[in-house]
Amino acid sequence: MKNLSKEIIDFIKKEIALVNKNISGTLFLEKLKYNLIDIFHSNQLLKNLKFIDEINEEINIDNNNNKLGIKIINPKKSLTNIKQNLKKNLLLISLKEIMHVSIENFTDKKLINIKCIPMTGIVMSAGSICTLNLNKNSIVLELSLEDNEKITEKTIQDIEKN
Repeated sequence: MKNLSKEIIDFIKKEIALVNKNISGTLFLEKLKYNLIDIFHSNQLLKNLKFIDEINEEINIDNNNNKLGIKIINPKKSLTNIKQNLKKNLLLISLKEIMHVSIENFTDKKLINIKCIPMTGIVMSAGSICTLNLNKNSIVLELSLEDNEKITEKTIQDIEKN
C-alpha cells in the first residue's frame, strides 16, 4: 500500500496549482478546504485512516504567491493547545474523530466554541488566539499559509489608490 500521507500531500500540491493565482490569505485556504474535502469524499482516499503516518515536521510548498506549510497531526493520546496565538493563517481539517476549537473574539474577548466533525474544517486568520482540543487517535490536516510580503504590500497599495 502506498504511503497515505504522501498521497494526501500530492493531492494538496495538485489543488494548489488549480486555485486562482489572484486569491491569497484566508480566502485561498477556504477555497482549498472545500476542494480538498470534495476530493477526500469522492476519492475514498481516507478509507484506511489507520495506516496514515504522522508528519511532525512541516512540509513547505512555495507557490508564486504563498508559502504553505503542511502537517498531519495524529496524537496517540488527547492533545490540547491552550491559547495559541497564530502567527500564520491556518486551515485545520478533521479527517478522523471530532476536533474542538475555541477562538477568542477580537472585540469582547469571549470564546467562540466550534466542534468539527470528520471531513469538516475551519480557517483562522493570523493573530487569532485559539485553543485546540484533539481526541485520542484523531487525525487532523493542518495547513499554515504565509503570504509573500510583496503581494500584501501590493494589495495595500491597490486599496489605497481606490
